[in-house]
Amino acid sequence: MVLGAVALLSGCALIRPSVPMQVHLYPAPAAVAAEAAANSTLLVLMPGRGDDEDSFAHNGFIEDVRASGAPIDIISVNAHLGYYLQSTLAERVWSDVIAPARAHGYKHIWMAGVSMGGLGSLVSAQDHPGAIEGLILIAPYLGTDDVIASIEQQGGALRWSETDPTNRYQQLWTWLKQAADPSSTVPQIMLAYGTADRFGAGHRLLAGLLKPEQVTEIPGAHNWTTWRKLWRGYWNPEGTRAVALARR
Repeated sequence: MVLGAVALLSGCALIRPSVPMQVHLYPAPAAVAAEAAANSTLLVLMPGRGDDEDSFAHNGFIEDVRASGAPIDIISVNAHLGYYLQSTLAERVWSDVIAPARAHGYKHIWMAGVSMGGLGSLVSAQDHPGAIEGLILIAPYLGTDDVIASIEQQGGALRWSETDPTNRYQQLWTWLKQAADPSSTVPQIMLAYGTADRFGAGHRLLAGLLKPEQVTEIPGAHNWTTWRKLWRGYWNPEGTRAVALARR
């Protein structure tokens, strides 16, 4: 898998990938542990470029899930840029996170990613069909400008056709087109983004493949302030989206 163009997202030096990946486990509180065990749901969090496995806690994401009362365990993963550049991201996520979780007995595994982490969530699900039940994508990076422009020029993803089967982003969009088909193996996708996000063109193209209830759009840019607002919308106690899905 070649995702070298993701390097354009980074202004920091390459971090050497570790094996296994570094992760941080946030088990469900004791008060809901019994329900969590019965539900057997795991949420895997994928960071954006320049962030790490602790960024979600620092920005309130763990707190919001816990406030919802959802009986789920959470793992945040240090899936940094180095894994993307060395084309080992999906392999390491599978070997170090998903496969062990399945062996541990989790029946429902969801992935959530911000920015580059949204891309990582997608390619992990694409490379391991059936392993991931659902994806929460917040302002995901969805490909280079030329790929996004090509899809727009052809009238959207459903009308667009892949021209370079070796281009990883084109492969991704060919796979994403299946999201509009209820019988496909593409996991359920929840998409959220700010209206002023610099990757908004890709977000709107993906939104065109989804049902309205799967898409959330609010005023905001490509930053943690906007992402936290979007995240809270999923996990407030009255919410009917991600929190309800996690309790299935």
